[in-house]
Amino acid sequence: MFSSTTLLGAIIAVALVFYALGGGADFGGGIWDLLAGSGAETVRAAVYWDQVQPTGPGDLNFTATDPIFLAAAQRGVAVLPVVQGTPLWAAKNPYDPGSPPRDNEDFARFLTALVTRYGPNGSLWVSHPDVTPQPVRSWQIWNEPNLTRYWNVAPWAPSYVAL
Repeated sequence: MFSSTTLLGAIIAVALVFYALGGGADFGGGIWDLLAGSGAETVRAAVYWDQVQPTGPGDLNFTATDPIFLAAAQRGVAVLPVVQGTPLWAAKNPYDPGSPPRDNEDFARFLTALVTRYGPNGSLWVSHPDVTPQPVRSWQIWNEPNLTRYWNVAPWAPSYVAL
């Protein structure tokens, strides 16, 4: 049984992780330790496509996302990535943060890059042999596509399902 202090700390940790991880924030190991110590087994974290591939399909920059996966793995916590955020070069409606991709194949290639990095036998785990791998086996595709804030095409379902 958790004490009220531990439970409150866990709630705060979960709230901070939910809020801060979306931007790739590195707020230190203490929050991760509190989260893992609370008994959490999985953390949901946003992976923004426009942060990882800001300038084109050949540009992959995992500096915002690697710390999330490594910190979680070091504590035995799985990550459920929420993949979202179309970069300008791939957007159906550039400069609208809720734009879906213009070409679903661009998104498919991006997901392939993520699986190659964070999935079973992923390059992140190979390059960090000191960390017990926590390969991602489940992915959430987009956040709340029914809201135009996240997906600005209406009706949203046909284009989201096609993705």
